[in-house]
Amino acid sequence: MSPHAAWLARAAQFSRYAKRVLERDPALLEPSTLAEAYGRERMVGELVADAPADETALKRAVRRLRARVMVHVMTRDLAARRRWRR
Repeated sequence: MSPHAAWLARAAQFSRYAKRVLERDPALLEPSTLAEAYGRERMVGELVADAPADETALKRAVRRLRARVMVHVMTRDLAARRRWRR
């Protein structure tokens, strides 16, 4: 298991939300992307790449993006706290 995949597993241990999101959609977040911060440009780029055709698809894409960003931030925070304790 890569260090970043271990970070995701740790987030799922400490957060019911992260666990539920990752169980529902395991491909939601690629572990290798955890090394980078989730910036505005990346968020906009992902929404544009999804190219939602209508309002319903846009809402779905935004919900998925929100879940991805929340788990990403949570995972990075937990990983940073672990490093600080060393």
